[in-house]
Amino acid sequence: MSVSTATTTTVTSLNNNLDYNFRIAAVNAVGTGPSSQLDTDVTLQSIPYVSPLDDDLPFQTPGSAEFIDADTGIDVEVEETVGDNGLKFAGLDDFALQILLKEGNGRVDSGTKSITISPSGTAEANGLGFLPGSIVEVWIFSDPRLLGTTTVLDDGSFSVSLVIPIDLEVGPYTIQVNGRLANGRERSSNIGITVSEITVSEQRLPSTGTSSHALSFTIIGLALGANLVLLASRRRPLRLHCDH
Repeated sequence: MSVSTATTTTVTSLNNNLDYNFRIAAVNAVGTGPSSQLDTDVTLQSIPYVSPLDDDLPFQTPGSAEFIDADTGIDVEVEETVGDNGLKFAGLDDFALQILLKEGNGRVDSGTKSITISPSGTAEANGLGFLPGSIVEVWIFSDPRLLGTTTVLDDGSFSVSLVIPIDLEVGPYTIQVNGRLANGRERSSNIGITVSEITVSEQRLPSTGTSSHALSFTIIGLALGANLVLLASRRRPLRLHCDH
C-alpha cells in the first residue's frame, strides 16, 4: 500500500494475464478513511508477447510452431499431433492446446502438418493445464491483432472462438496464444498458419462422433481381455529452438 497526494499513480511489477484488485482510501491527520467501492478486478492492457532474445515479432512458417516460457524467454519442448480438424499440442507440464477449424472454414494438410483458414473464417482455440481465473489471449501476426480473450475456468480449461479478419491478404501468418499455466509460468505459443480462400472441395469434412472440445485421444476398451486400442493421429516430436 502507498500514500500519495497525486490524482494518478503508476503501478509496476505486475504480471501479464492476471487480474488485479485495487481499493482506494483517503488519509489525513485523523487517520485512514474507509476504502472506496472501486473493489473490482482490473485487467492489464492486452499486448502480444515478443521474445526478449531477439525483440522481433514472432513469425512461424505454416507447419511449424514455437512454445516459449515467457518468464525466461526459453523454448519449451512440446509434442504435436495432426488431427482431421486441426492441430493439437501437449507438454510434459500438463499443458495442452488445440487450434481447431470450424466446418467449412479451412483445411488440414497432414503432409505439411499445417492448417489453412479462409479470410473471415472461424476457428477455436482451447486448452488445459492453465491457471484458473487467469486470462488467455489469442493474437494474429504480422500486424498484431487481438483475435480473442477469455478467462480460464476452475478446472484449468479454456475455449475461445476466433474469427480471421476478412481484410487479411492471403499468405502465411502466426497465431499466438498467451496464458499462464497452473504452475504459475507464462506460456507463449506461436503457431504458423496460412490464410487463403477455400474451395468447396477443400473444406474440412464434418467429423463423426468426436467433440471439438476433446483434449484427449479417444480410447476404446475392447471386450476381450484388457487390451486397449489407442486411436491417435500421426505424431511427431517437436523440438524447438530460438535463433540468437
